[in-house]
Amino acid sequence: MAEVEVDETVSELAVKQLSEEIAKLEVELEGARLRGKGLLLVGIICLVIGLLFILSDQLMVAICFWTAGVVAIVASRSIASANKRKHGYLSVRIEDKRSELMRHLGVICQSQTTVHPSCFSDE
Repeated sequence: MAEVEVDETVSELAVKQLSEEIAKLEVELEGARLRGKGLLLVGIICLVIGLLFILSDQLMVAICFWTAGVVAIVASRSIASANKRKHGYLSVRIEDKRSELMRHLGVICQSQTTVHPSCFSDE
């Protein structure tokens, strides 16, 4: 009986830790998704501002904005490519952590010493 209690205690601690790790990884994953999009938006805005300066016959200023816009768009595409690899890596880590979490929840739910609330959730 003592071994069951130890397993259950270890699993409860693991569930807490794994839940925190999954939450951090999901935040990191969302950050990776958004990083390149902001730079792409900056690039498009620079191109539009450059167009406005061309319409007002200020060619040199327009060229500066267009150059900045093109650089921002190219950089955003480079970041997007790197983020695609990072997205795959983070997704695999999250799934691994979720599998481990489910294993520990199984230990808790099979325990006869307590009734844990997670045993009744649909996750």
